[in-house]
Amino acid sequence: MPINKKKPVTAVVASITSAILLSSCAHVDQTVAVPDDADKLLIVDCLLPPQVRKLGSSFAYAAARRPIKTSAADCEIRGGEYVAYDRADYRTALKVWLPQAEAGDPEAQNYVGQIYEKGLGLKEDYQTAAYWYEKSAAQGFSEAQINLGYLYEKGLGVAQDSAKALNLYRKASGIENDNLEFASTIEVARVSQDQLAKLQRQLEAEQQKNLRLQQEMVSVRDQMNNLDQELALARAQKRSKELELRLAKSEQSDGVDPAMEQQLQAEITDYEQQLSAGEKALRDFKSKEQSLEKEIEANTMQLASAELNQGRMSIQLIDPPMSITRGVRGAVVEESVKEKEIFGKINVPGGLEELLINSSLHELDEFSMFWANVPLQGSITPVEIVATDKLGQKVDYSFTIFSDQTPNKEAALNQSTDLELGRYRALIIGNNSYQGIPSLSTAVADAQATDRVLRERYGFQTTVLLNANRFEILSSLDEMRRTMTADDNLLIYYAGHGEIDRVNDRGYWLPVDADPERRTNWISNIAITDIINAIPARHIMVIADSCYSGTLGQTNLAAGGVEGQTQPSAEWVAAMSEVNARTVLTSGGVRPVLDIGGGEHSVFAKAFLSVLNENTTLLEGHSLYRQVMRQMRVSMARINQAQVPEYAPIKHAGHEGGEFFLKPVDSI
Repeated sequence: MPINKKKPVTAVVASITSAILLSSCAHVDQTVAVPDDADKLLIVDCLLPPQVRKLGSSFAYAAARRPIKTSAADCEIRGGEYVAYDRADYRTALKVWLPQAEAGDPEAQNYVGQIYEKGLGLKEDYQTAAYWYEKSAAQGFSEAQINLGYLYEKGLGVAQDSAKALNLYRKASGIENDNLEFASTIEVARVSQDQLAKLQRQLEAEQQKNLRLQQEMVSVRDQMNNLDQELALARAQKRSKELELRLAKSEQSDGVDPAMEQQLQAEITDYEQQLSAGEKALRDFKSKEQSLEKEIEANTMQLASAELNQGRMSIQLIDPPMSITRGVRGAVVEESVKEKEIFGKINVPGGLEELLINSSLHELDEFSMFWANVPLQGSITPVEIVATDKLGQKVDYSFTIFSDQTPNKEAALNQSTDLELGRYRALIIGNNSYQGIPSLSTAVADAQATDRVLRERYGFQTTVLLNANRFEILSSLDEMRRTMTADDNLLIYYAGHGEIDRVNDRGYWLPVDADPERRTNWISNIAITDIINAIPARHIMVIADSCYSGTLGQTNLAAGGVEGQTQPSAEWVAAMSEVNARTVLTSGGVRPVLDIGGGEHSVFAKAFLSVLNENTTLLEGHSLYRQVMRQMRVSMARINQAQVPEYAPIKHAGHEGGEFFLKPVDSI
């Protein structure tokens, strides 16, 4: 049965607390108590107090303090020290984790690498991040192998090496069989060393400018905050003097002493002048802030362009997923298939001049994606994709499509569904009715329909939040952190408003109590990522009909499907089910887009629900993504909207190369 949380969580907590107090004989676990302050539910770097250990019968000593990642409330209960990221910067976190990293702890080494890669409060240092990831990865820490692979894939702090990146991804996921390839295969064009050096200098210059602008913005906002406090004090003092003057006039029937009245009036006038000057200064600061925001946004675009240029020209094939078939790179389809749709993305820094797929011209859409139907020629069809930019640089990608007789679907189904994938839970959030932001029309209906299909068709235990505020969302996520185990699977569905901060490229989910002018009640994707990283479930997938920033590339998503089969191979499922997965499927926008021809659901939700309702076998996350993308492409063309879903691992959330699986109850 779903757990529908339609009344305030605080009321629920109060009821539970009363029940515990009435049962004085019951065991009370203090860690279950939910704090009233939502900020106490955020994940922090907690430094626990030292354990007192005893050696022999008479000698006791204090062990070294141990760092952990947990909620602020849990850290307080355990007597630890912490500074939340929102209240400081990563330099504080570095002090927590560095001693353990230097002592050789692989988890601490991975966290130190993340701190240098993120660069909050200090300059991004990919080279140092790679150094710590290398140390952790060498000890077999799979999260570090994923993080290091990402740096090699993007050429950040290390020489770009796609082969090394892929090997690290495979090692992290435990894939040893060469037939088990990764979902998104990328072919990158070669670039001369001189050109790379020039691009690197351009990127470094833009990074330095961006850092200077960010520091200037921090300084301006600090001055605005200080001025706000000074103005508040001046207003209070002015009101105090005005009250003092009124009281003096009312208490003295023969009039106020002229000298006293003159002095009070002079002080009031002085405060009025201070307030006038301060408010003018505040307006100037706000104008400066707006100017800096525009400059930072423009510089961010320049920085993105420089990073794109440094990333080189490349072809990313999304569908079909590749495997090594009969000794060559290829995909397998059923014998009855006469035409195969392929699609992918091309990165063309110099601008695309020509795209040829088997010698036929094709165009890119506004998202730099290509779609093509390839006629199949008998049992073997070679496919060659060649892209040329305006500078004459070329990149090509070749593979083979094999047409085989239909595999034994029933045997494959029995093999995969016999695997024990653990318990399935879902946290489903649908926000329509906003207090300070225009309301939405489909989010609640989308959440309710998602709840039904997950419970009835896939056997999920669901928790449903409708029109939820910040505290309700964070407390439900914290409940998942406290109650889930390493054998569980968690799906988090969010439909509601979202925002992307273009200054720092951070995404936010907006609860119904969000203020459009202040971010106090916004929930950052960084905070959600930290909570997901702390949840012990083996497989976690976020479905966001909104935004979600902070993802890795698709290259480290493993592929298990053979086109035309009803489901992935049992061998692949067995490998992926043992490895942690942290992935996100987003709609590609910042809020639900109504399907004007599809009734009560958004375009994304309609496609997502359709895939889940029509599916009859084991479904992995990447296959869900490909099917949703196909359906959305048709719907978006009909309503003349531009939105493309995305699927990728969540960066720094504990992804180890695994995959999320959905298994209909009638297939078990």
